[in-house]
Amino acid sequence: MVDKTKLRALAIDNRNSNSDLKLTDKQWTVYFFLLSKSKWNREEMHRFVYKNSLEVVKTCKMLGLSRPTFYSAIKTLRKYGIIIPFDDYYIISNVNDNFADIKAYVLFCLLSLRKYVGIDLLRVYLLLKRLQDIDERKTRTFTRRNLIEMLGHSQTTQQNYLVVDMYLQTLEDWELIKIQRKKKMTPFGNINLYILDEVKTDSKLLETLNSEIMIEIKSINVNKHPMSSILILNDNRIAYSSNEKYAIKILNPNKNYQCDASLTGHSNFVNSITQLNDNNIASCSNDHSIKIWSITSYKCLYTISNGHRSYVLKVISLPLNRIATCAGSSEIKIWNTKPPYSDTPIKVLNGVCRWVTALLYIHNKDSVISGSRDDIVCIWDMKTYQCVSVIEGGNHCWCYEIYMINEKRVIVGYNNLITIINVNDCN
Repeated sequence: MVDKTKLRALAIDNRNSNSDLKLTDKQWTVYFFLLSKSKWNREEMHRFVYKNSLEVVKTCKMLGLSRPTFYSAIKTLRKYGIIIPFDDYYIISNVNDNFADIKAYVLFCLLSLRKYVGIDLLRVYLLLKRLQDIDERKTRTFTRRNLIEMLGHSQTTQQNYLVVDMYLQTLEDWELIKIQRKKKMTPFGNINLYILDEVKTDSKLLETLNSEIMIEIKSINVNKHPMSSILILNDNRIAYSSNEKYAIKILNPNKNYQCDASLTGHSNFVNSITQLNDNNIASCSNDHSIKIWSITSYKCLYTISNGHRSYVLKVISLPLNRIATCAGSSEIKIWNTKPPYSDTPIKVLNGVCRWVTALLYIHNKDSVISGSRDDIVCIWDMKTYQCVSVIEGGNHCWCYEIYMINEKRVIVGYNNLITIINVNDCN
């Protein structure tokens, strides 16, 4: 087992071998961003990043920082000698050589996903990587308390324990670490022990996710107008909702992301788009309508004029030529997407939640999971249209989005409050 002396040494080492160094979370964020953008110079044995590669406007938008905050962080990092300006690039000093083999896209993705999982996700990964490297020949055992101390948090509250659990589970789900879990009896009760088997420096799941993140950044940059939904079509083109004339635009990556078509017809913001079983797309809008579009003729095939009595917030595709929509009310409506079209839904699901704002289809269970602003998550069987599970979990279930991690787990959340739900455990 790693002793406390070594754990404290790790914590100090993570703060650049300077016990007096005090970096804020935002400064750590800028540091890890530079690390993710850096290249490894094997001859000089250091990492470096070109100054002209730091597109400050994009970076600040992605990290959620203002430009003065970004430049202030750069100034602080220079002050402590963490980055050293040299000609047209920065040398990143005090970086352990063991980071040289980590794929850049892994660092970039973990940094980009911090707003969904937590600000310390990348730091936990790097700490575990360093723990593996310095203690390679021994059994690498640690507790949640050890990780909390290594992150520099003074309090070991139940909330901090839950957050650490979430970080470890997320890194496992993305196939970056392998750990074993054991229980140990102590005079104070049972404690959870974690045995670190392996920390990987690359991941096929994150490599795919990285390409999707880069596509999203590219698509945003080709349009000056705000957007609210993005979709990668089956033919690898990109459809996104633009507030320019409330249109849906289709970009072609084979033509340097030029716009193939602009689908117009909505009279207010387009909130969500989805691809259907026949490769057409459906959209929903603040104009209370739901539209079905052809992506070959670029024409509107049908409009459900008053699908809901309020803004239609989300539309998702279901098997058997169906879609599901929600509008911040108690109702989830199921619609037919093939002729003969109808303004009457196939089924209306209600009676459990009051303000449904998010939907996600779970393929392996043929179910829809819904999230609501009244702190309730429901799972609906799409064969019987019955609610088969209700999860009430307090404020962390207040959600506007649901994301799938894998076949078993989904992320439900709003702002900085999120939870990971194991769908297989919901009966």
